[in-house]
Formats: sequence, C-alpha cells, structure tokens
Amino acid sequence: MPNTRSPIYLRATILVAIVVFSLGHNYAQNLLTNPSFESYTSCPNSQGDWPVVVDWIDDWNLPDYFNCGWTPVTQWFFTSPGAPPHGSGYGGLWSNQFTLATQIGQCLGTNLDANSMYKFTCISRAAISNGPVYNGAANLNTAIKVYGTQNCADISPATLVPLTLLSNTPITLSNSAWTSITVTFIAPFDVTGIAVSFETGQVGGMFNPSAPFLPMFDYYYLDSLSLSLLSPCGSCTSSGLGTTWTWTGCVDTDWFDPCNWDRLSVPTITSSVVIPNVANDPLILGAPNPAANCYDITIQPGGTVNLNSSSGGILNVVKP
Repeated sequence: MPNTRSPIYLRATILVAIVVFSLGHNYAQNLLTNPSFESYTSCPNSQGDWPVVVDWIDDWNLPDYFNCGWTPVTQWFFTSPGAPPHGSGYGGLWSNQFTLATQIGQCLGTNLDANSMYKFTCISRAAISNGPVYNGAANLNTAIKVYGTQNCADISPATLVPLTLLSNTPITLSNSAWTSITVTFIAPFDVTGIAVSFETGQVGGMFNPSAPFLPMFDYYYLDSLSLSLLSPCGSCTSSGLGTTWTWTGCVDTDWFDPCNWDRLSVPTITSSVVIPNVANDPLILGAPNPAANCYDITIQPGGTVNLNSSSGGILNVVKP
C-alpha cells in the first residue's frame, strides 16, 4: 500500500456533536495516595504515631511513623535505615511469634474491579539494633501480606473485622539495604480498601532484655508503596496521551489487538493514528472483525498498513 495519508476506504459518515474519547485503561496510575508517607498532619514524636500520616489508616497495634528527625534510633535503639529513596517519611511495622502484626491500610479512591489483576510494589528493609534490643540475623525471612475488603470501614482499628487475604508472598529482607518487593493478585470482588502487613517472620528475631516478658518480634521499615492495574499485555506498556494512537506491533500484526497500540486499546473514530516503521506492520482483516476506524492516519516513512480486502477488511478514516 502507498505511504500516504489518503483514505484507504472512506465511508460516508455524519459526525454527531457528541464525541466520545476512548482513553483506555491507565495501567501506570498509582491507586494509592500519599504512597511515600510525605504528607502528615503533625511531626511524629512518639511510638505508634502512624495516625498523623494523611490518607492512611492504622490498626490497634499502632504502627510507627518516622519523619521530622524522629527516627528508629530515637524510638527503639535501631540503627537508622538511612534516607529512603523517596522523601523523608517511612513506616515501621512489627510481627511476633504469636502471629500478631501491625498493618497499615487505605480506603481507595478507585475501587479494584473483581477478577482483574493488580500489582502491588513497595520497598522495605529489616531492622538491626545498636542498643538493648537483640537482632541475631543479617536477614529476616518473612512474608508480605496484602488484604482487601468490600467495606473500607472494616480497616478501622475500632471494628476488628477480618479482612480477605489477597496475596501472601514469602520474602527475605536485608538489614543493610532497601529491598524492592513486587506482588500480584486477582481481586476476588470489588475492593474498596486494602491493608498491608509483614507476618510469619522468623520467630524471635529480636527481644528486649529490659522486658523479657514481652514476646520476641521482628521489625520492618516500609516506604514507596504502589498499587496499579496490571496490564493484560505483559511487557507491552501504555505510554500514549491525548487522542493519538501509535502502532507498536508489540504482540503481532493484528490491528484489533489492543496490545499492539501504545494506548493498549484499539483506535476509534476520534483517534489520530500514527503508523511508524516497525517490525510488525498492522494488518486489517474482515469478518469476524468490525471495520477498523480512526479520525485520521499518518503513515511515517517505512511504515505500512496492510488491508486484506478479500476478507472484507475496511478502514474508515472519518476526517473530512
């Protein structure tokens, strides 16, 4: 086919005044607010000051919040984990041999859709002591757990309602460096709130000799959380903006496969399509596919659109 902007096939079309923009899913959007705990109502100055963190909910075990010069050295005689990669705020959570654990949670502004796959990421590191708290291991073997609920009020420490486990991922945390953690899960229902904790750690990693009656526990630092819809297109990522749809051919040559477009959705009559020079040139087949549509099309040097007219393939370019 010639490399031209001329319509391949133009069907007489009357454009109504209502224009619908199909923006597709934003797979890169972080569904958590204040993900690095930088916004707070007041500086922490005591144990269990997590309630000062904006948009986050604590549980009855009272997680710790570190910022404004208040550090683990101040609170627990732990060596500081060092400045986190993002900002200055970070959290402190613990678990003990009785499977008790602190957790933090958030009510979501955008619900997680049932049966959709999501990705949760964060960074964490194990605590190590420089005072009267013993840590016998260089690394902590634990598990990060993500919980969900259909009623965000259940996350409140006042309710003590069991949440649904969405993910249980074994991890090993170093006490000398921040570790990146990634877990995935499928939402079993429309999730309105999530909670995160570390549980089932190695029993008795630490103890306080000044209060030996207390259960032994493990302690973890946490920062830079992210929750996003996982693209069904795998490594084919979303990068487009506005009304422009650029062909990538990331999967194959099928025009109607959303994964072959930078928007991870198929162009519509409002889309300005760009076809660059790539390995997989787009192919428009007929039945059972509908007609391919776009508002206008630009075929860059070396780019090609293949139209299989014998199978009924049609491309409607609606720009007058």
